[in-house]
Amino acid sequence: MLTSLVFTAWMVLAAPVVTAFSFTTPTPGTALNLSAPTIDIQWAPENAQYSQFDLAFEGQSAKGTGFSYTIAQNLSVPEGHYTWHPSNVSAALENSKVTLTPGSNYYFKAELHDSDSSAGAQLSSGNYAVTGYQHISAALHLQPHLGAALLVVASLSIALSGC
Repeated sequence: MLTSLVFTAWMVLAAPVVTAFSFTTPTPGTALNLSAPTIDIQWAPENAQYSQFDLAFEGQSAKGTGFSYTIAQNLSVPEGHYTWHPSNVSAALENSKVTLTPGSNYYFKAELHDSDSSAGAQLSSGNYAVTGYQHISAALHLQPHLGAALLVVASLSIALSGC
């Protein structure tokens, strides 16, 4: 028990603590228009531990597979903003024939690090929905629940057998 407690305390103290870095724009819960010419991404850099980060756009396809596209590398943490041109990601999704879901399953990921290293910490933004991409599946909203479908079939069977 003591060994476990010591190990847990060591892991907490040894783990990198990332403070004062958070995505501020776009506001989580809003939709990202992937056909827009640009999307402004902002973050709060006060007292950040790391000087740079790599920025990625990540999410999940309608088939349930995850994807990640690097937007930029070695961005300056103190800069506080980046103007993203989403057409490259839209084109890559299109070329890969990826169908997206209509939900808020998409986010930005920051891999923070110092200028002389690739090791650091990872943080994610809040989640977003996407618009402006031609392959967004609406089928998830149109599929009836299995229980409702069975109820309709059972009702029809009873009604027809009573005739």
